[in-house]
Amino acid sequence: MTFCAQGLVCKRGDSVYEPGRRSSAWTKVVSRLTTEAVIVGAVPGNGANATTFGGLVLAGHAPTGNA
Repeated sequence: MTFCAQGLVCKRGDSVYEPGRRSSAWTKVVSRLTTEAVIVGAVPGNGANATTFGGLVLAGHAPTGNA
């Protein structure tokens, strides 16, 4: 059996369901090839993201084990 999906729909944990309305609390994440990464830091947010972070700093590894 083959499973084929466009992606996932993710919701912010503190948001509520609003029937018939699309809000910015819901985001579609498109399926892509993936890799493993570790969060090693964060960049402070500004503007609409001022109360959270603006971006994540990620680290990964190459197949040989070197970054």
